[in-house]
Amino acid sequence: MDDQNEGQNDDLQRDPKQWPSGREHMSEAQRIELEMLSNQTGEPTFDENLTKAEASEKIEELREEAGIDDTVDDTDTVLGDDE
Repeated sequence: MDDQNEGQNDDLQRDPKQWPSGREHMSEAQRIELEMLSNQTGEPTFDENLTKAEASEKIEELREEAGIDDTVDDTDTVLGDDE
């Protein structure tokens, strides 16, 4: 793994509150995932004004509740790549 990718992996493992962009409004991808997870778990609608860090923590919480293993890389499925 090159140094640039290694640094990105470190960022992904860091506490979301420590992300430089953690205080920004959640991304559209986070909003969509929260919506899907809320529907799947029967959780009430989430706060649309979450920060990226708050959204990340809520996603992790809902994934655990839904029994979704977040160690599996399902990026291809999410993005629609079959290969």
